Amino acid sequence: MTTAWRESVLLLICAMLDAQLISPHPEIDDYQGKSSKEIRNLLEQGDQENGFDDDIIWYVMHFNGTEKLLDLLRKLDLNEWAVIDAELSLPLGKALAEMNVVEL
Repeated sequence: MTTAWRESVLLLICAMLDAQLISPHPEIDDYQGKSSKEIRNLLEQGDQENGFDDDIIWYVMHFNGTEKLLDLLRKLDLNEWAVIDAELSLPLGKALAEMNVVEL
């Protein structure tokens, strides 16, 4: 059974994958090139082919920001460590909403 927080994380991961803002970590070859639906299935059901249940997949599957994400953060001056303590960025929220990642 998927908990509410897990479902929310899955929705965000899939939206970020579909918007090409993140991708599976490049050192995990088995997950490269998979669609967001395939990634969602792995996170929900595990990777039976490689013997990993869904809880293990939650711990081993990592994502990297893409160049598209980095370009967006640079454009909005959000690519510095100092912004980690900043208020939420309305321009970032609007950009993510335009990409169907979040709703405003």
